[in-house]
Amino acid sequence: MDQEHDGKILFQDNNVTILDCEKCGFAHMFPFPSLEEVNEIYQKHYYESLKPQYIEKDLEDLEWVELNYERKYRLLMKHLKVGSRSPRILDIGSSGGFFLHYFMKKGWDCLGIEPSPKAVSFARERFGLNVFQGSLEDFQQEHSDPFDLINICFVLEHCLSPQMILHKAYQLLKPRGFLLLEVPNDFNPLQELATRSLGIARWWIAPPQHINYFTFQSFSLLLESMRFSVRERTTTWPMEIFLIMGLNYVGNDQIGQQCHSLRKTMELNFLKNNQLNMIESFYQTLTKINWGRTIIILGQKQS
Repeated sequence: MDQEHDGKILFQDNNVTILDCEKCGFAHMFPFPSLEEVNEIYQKHYYESLKPQYIEKDLEDLEWVELNYERKYRLLMKHLKVGSRSPRILDIGSSGGFFLHYFMKKGWDCLGIEPSPKAVSFARERFGLNVFQGSLEDFQQEHSDPFDLINICFVLEHCLSPQMILHKAYQLLKPRGFLLLEVPNDFNPLQELATRSLGIARWWIAPPQHINYFTFQSFSLLLESMRFSVRERTTTWPMEIFLIMGLNYVGNDQIGQQCHSLRKTMELNFLKNNQLNMIESFYQTLTKINWGRTIIILGQKQS
């Protein structure tokens, strides 16, 4: 084992090792895929062949998708002081532009970065968004005006160096600016219980697309090491609950859609009855025991 990356092995088969790395402070694949392999996936294949229905599903679920954006917006507005000007937001890995469009409707000045030509074209044509096609490094060479908020959702698990992304985000933020992050919550207690109860493989391990694997603790410590204060932590519905109930959606799209519909119906009923604060309290409570399918953190740049 390379001494630069050493620690407890969480998962191993003939081709893949997931290492709880002492150097990095979070779990990741080892050895890493090449930069060329990663670029090939996200510039040419992710929305075209690996996730061909990703954008279309967001369109179908738009009311529920925007509910989750509203949750994040409310968390942010508890801390951000907005004056007469429009706050500036950068979305790193902006996909089809749904998040930016929601904030644009709130009056924000929105800009995105996305490597996929398909996703960029959709965001520009559907929503009229300003989206830079390319890498964060290329973007930073052309843009220097700082942002009030940077959103990075379902990106850091795919990166060779989350630390580098967070460092560049720090440079692009205004003093005391905010960072809104979401990653999968992996190797959590419910996942481990489900694998034992159902006798199934660890389905959340998905190399080479998913390189890094975070917990609430490891992700919070990573942010703090990169000079961000953790201001809020929350999560999303723990999908593994359905597995423990006997609804095994792993590899079964029909059952997976049934579980997804149940989760959507529940959350939309809270929205329609003006009870988002109630569901938010529930989710923030789940974070204390490391339950929930994802990790959502609002960080603030330390001055």
